[in-house]
This record gives sequence, C-alpha cells and structure tokens, in this order.
Amino acid sequence: MKRFSVRYLAVTGMLVAVSAVLASNYCTFYITPAIRISFRDIPVIFASIYCGPLAGLICGVCADLLGTLVSGLGFYPLITISAALIGLLPGLICRLGFKKHPFGFISIVTGVFACNILANIGWTTLSLKWLYGMNFWVLLSVRLPQYLIMACVESYLIFLLVRTLNRVYCDRMSYEETLNYIHTINWRGSKLGLSRTIELLKLLHNPEKKLRFVHIAGTNGKGSTAAMTASILREQGYKTGLFVSPYVVRFNERMQINGEHISDSELARIVSKVKPYAESMKVPPTEFELITAVAFTYFFEHSCDIVVLEVGLGGELDSTNVIDTPEAAAITAIGYDHTRILGDSIEKIAEAKAGIIKDGGEVVFYGTDEAAMPVIREACERHKAVLSVPEFDKLSLHSYDVNGQSFSYKERNNLWLPLIGEYQTRNAALVLEVVEALKRRGWEISEEAVYIGLHNVRIPARFEVLSRAPVFIVDGGHNPMGVDGSMRTAERLFPGRKFRVIMGVMADKDVDSILRRVVPQTERFYAVAPDNPRAMEAEELSRRACELGAAASPFETVEAAVRAALFEAGSEDIILALGSLYMAGDIREFIFERNKEERDGKAVDGH
Repeated sequence: MKRFSVRYLAVTGMLVAVSAVLASNYCTFYITPAIRISFRDIPVIFASIYCGPLAGLICGVCADLLGTLVSGLGFYPLITISAALIGLLPGLICRLGFKKHPFGFISIVTGVFACNILANIGWTTLSLKWLYGMNFWVLLSVRLPQYLIMACVESYLIFLLVRTLNRVYCDRMSYEETLNYIHTINWRGSKLGLSRTIELLKLLHNPEKKLRFVHIAGTNGKGSTAAMTASILREQGYKTGLFVSPYVVRFNERMQINGEHISDSELARIVSKVKPYAESMKVPPTEFELITAVAFTYFFEHSCDIVVLEVGLGGELDSTNVIDTPEAAAITAIGYDHTRILGDSIEKIAEAKAGIIKDGGEVVFYGTDEAAMPVIREACERHKAVLSVPEFDKLSLHSYDVNGQSFSYKERNNLWLPLIGEYQTRNAALVLEVVEALKRRGWEISEEAVYIGLHNVRIPARFEVLSRAPVFIVDGGHNPMGVDGSMRTAERLFPGRKFRVIMGVMADKDVDSILRRVVPQTERFYAVAPDNPRAMEAEELSRRACELGAAASPFETVEAAVRAALFEAGSEDIILALGSLYMAGDIREFIFERNKEERDGKAVDGH
C-alpha cells in the first residue's frame, strides 16, 4: 500500500462496500445453474493493484465478512482465506514482479490471472470439496472456464480503470512541491547520453513515438525560431505544442499548447505520474531529461497535431533527440557556447548540433558560418536528408522602429514582425524555409497563416521594450554572438547613443568577449548576479568591466540595480538589461509593476 492516508482508507472502505453489493444475487448473472458471472472480485483486485497488497488484503477479508452478514449465509474461514488471497496476490505480483511498470497491461493481466488460478480455481475449489465432499475434478471442470473467462474481463476493466484514474486523479504533488522536486534532481555524476531518457519514455509507453515534431537546435535564435514556427502552425489551425528552454517568468512557459502555458495543476499531475517511473530507474534521469519526458507526456495526452521542440543543449546527446525523424529539423546560427561540453571549435559544435539530423528528413540550416556548413552538409548527405539554406540576399528590410519591422523575403512582400532585434528578420527567413520544408512533407500552410502568424508572434525578453521614458529594453543575449546582436540592434535604433547597461552573466560564458563588445557603448554599467548557481558574482563582473574602462558598480540584487538605473537615468536615456534570461523575469515583473503603479497614480490624479 502506498501509505495509510485518509484518502486511501476512504477508497478502501468504498471498495469493500462495492464488492459486497456486487456479491449479491442482484448483481450475479447465471449462465447455467453451475456457471455464473459475478463482478465482486473487481473492487478487491483493483484495491490490491492500485492501493497496494495490504489494502487489497483488508478489502478482500472485509468484503467477504460484510457479504456474509448481508446474505445471512454462514461464515466459512476457508472461503475467507480465498478472499484474502484475491486481495493480496495481484498487488504483490504487480509490485514485486513488475517494479518498473506496476500499472502496465501485462502486469495487471499477470496479477489478475494469478489470483484467479491460485485463489478461485485452486484454493476455493479445494475448499468446496472439503466443505461439501464434492468431487474435486467435477468442480474444477465447471469452475475453470468460468474464472478464466472472468479473468479476461477483469483484466481489461481494471486496466481501463487504473489508466483513467492515473490520468485524472493521481497521487499528485502541489505545484510548489512539483517545482521543488524538479529543481532538486541532481544531475552531477550522470554521463551525457540518451539512455536514461529512452528508458524513462519506454516506461511511459513512448508518448514521443505518437507525436510529430519540428526539431530546432543552434547556438542563438532557437527560442525565436521556435516561437515563430509555432505561431504560424497555430494560425493554420493545427493543435501546436511548443517546448522551450529556459523560461523567463514562470516554469510553465516551457510547455505550451496553442500559446497557452501548461497549468499548475496539469504540471503537478503529470510530474506525479512520471515521478514513480523516474525513481524506479537504477540511474535516475537528470532534471532536463525528466522535464522532457513530462513535456512529451503532456503533448501526447492533449493530442497535439505537431510539436515545435527546442533543443536544450547541443543536439546529438540532448534528451529531446530521442525522437524519430522530425517533419523538419532547423539549425539556427552557430557560435561559441558551452565549449566545455560541445567542443572548442565551430566544427565540433556544429557536429553536436547536426546530431538532430535523421534519415530522410528535411533540414534547414542558417548557413552563414563557413566552418559549420561542411559539417551540416556532410551529415545531411550521410542521412540522405534534404538540406535547405535561407537566401539572405533575397531578404530586404523596409522599415523598423521600437514597435517592430517590415521586411520581404523572396516572393513574400511586406511581412510584419513585432520583434525588433536586427537578427530577427534572418530568423524569420529561416522559419519561412521551415514552412516550405513542411509543405514538402504534406502539411497545408496558407499564406494567410504565414503573414498572421509572424504578425502575432510574441516572445518575452527578446529585445523587448518595457517602458518608453526612459526607454527600458531587456534582452536575453547570453553569449558573445547574442550580445553582439543585441548591441547592433541598439546601435541601429539609437545611432550615436551610449547606454546604461544592467548585466548579469553565467561564469562559464566568454565574459571578457561579451564585455569588450558592450563597454565601449556604455555610459554606466550595473553589475548583478542572476539567481543561478552558475552566475558570476556581481563584484567580479563589475571588476572586469572597470578594467575595460566602464563606470561600473556591483549590486546585491537585480531589483537594486534596476532601481539605481531608473533613478540615475533621465527621460531621454536608454537602459539595456542584457545577459542571462534567468534575470529577465525579475526585471520584467519589476518594470511592469512600476508601470502599473504610475498608470494608477495618473488615473487617481486625473480623477
């Protein structure tokens, strides 16, 4: 039994009553005077499998005693022993013989047939011989077909009941407990590889095998590319899942269906469902591997038509790479990041990203890096995959401001994108090539869906304007390539200006390269440490910025840095919050709350 909680005691008591009712003559159907169909054992067997063998034992004995009182028949201890066996055996067999998958169809069938053969056909038949002096073989010939048939019926009904309850009323954690469980999983000591993810998904009946994907890898632009692709597919009418990493404000952002984040209760339910299987593994999954399994389960249970799947890190050994050939694989811009894991050259990093290329697939590659291109091309040839590369010379920008940008690509004119990063139109061109690849795979995507999908895309913390006086922009550029794109966009929008920069970075990044790009355009530098164990200390970041000539100061919290920047800035100044996405959520929340207070104050004054 899982534990003697009030709920399990209540469930067991209810099952005792149901079993007693089902044992009555009103719920028993006679095929012949000697052969009958009774469903009295189903509640007892269910209690044993779902609540545990001890609960089943208690339920079987109590149901037999209650049935004796209700029917007015005599008490026969030998028959009560049979009832106890019926309650004990299924749970024991499912838990001891099928530890990794106690609620699977095979384990339930085995448990049900075992209790029927050993208890109903064996022990009860022998008991009736002793009680009434009847011929054992005659009794056995009558009871054998009856209980074998009932075992088939009981197995199917109990499996359906267990599966239904696991989906709608599992023993779930609270939302807070769920997040604590996810974030406390220790990844240290685990080797890179897909074996743990494959094992966990197999225990969950491989939900990823029943889904179709657009798989997206790369160093920069993965999140934007994923969001644009999902927006277009959603606009076309497909039920579209989106899996991204990391989140900005709330963990739930990582799993979305048609733009809606997974709910707190749904996340808690699915994690509670996955948890026992993860904990049954000899080598448990890492945090990201667990999250990936949860996401696949979520998208499968909600029958998504297609899932836009962003790689967490690398490609080849990333836990998302357990999927079969996707409908399209997109590889965005490749640069230096996670070099200790992926390799210290563009070729090695490209090789890791190329791991998502599979046999016979459609592949779209950003294609601007000359060192990466031969690696991607060779992988496509090896897997007989079709390679497409955006033709950026056919990309033209018409207008841009802090609200978005208008552009054309190939035959599509006057597209509007509400994302203002200079790099975003190139990401959009990559997405348009993904659309063409999907069309070649038979997906219907109209021009209207393309235009409206790009027009409606929203991505937090991707050069996002949070306020106008002063202009306050937050961007999640977290490596040299990403920060360079952020600074180019800022310089294009505000030529000749210098910026107040709030920055927090991870210590494992190329911090010096990032600072060399930012400091020359910085009027004032506010150093912070994002809420992450990998974050560089604010004092160290400030010291390095000062060495490069910045007027830099460290701040204990992100909020303190934002307050200082706003206090010192004039209405015409520009504040850039750059670096880790881990701090972007705190900044957005603070600025939005400040803007709300200002609006409320003006409303009161106006009233």
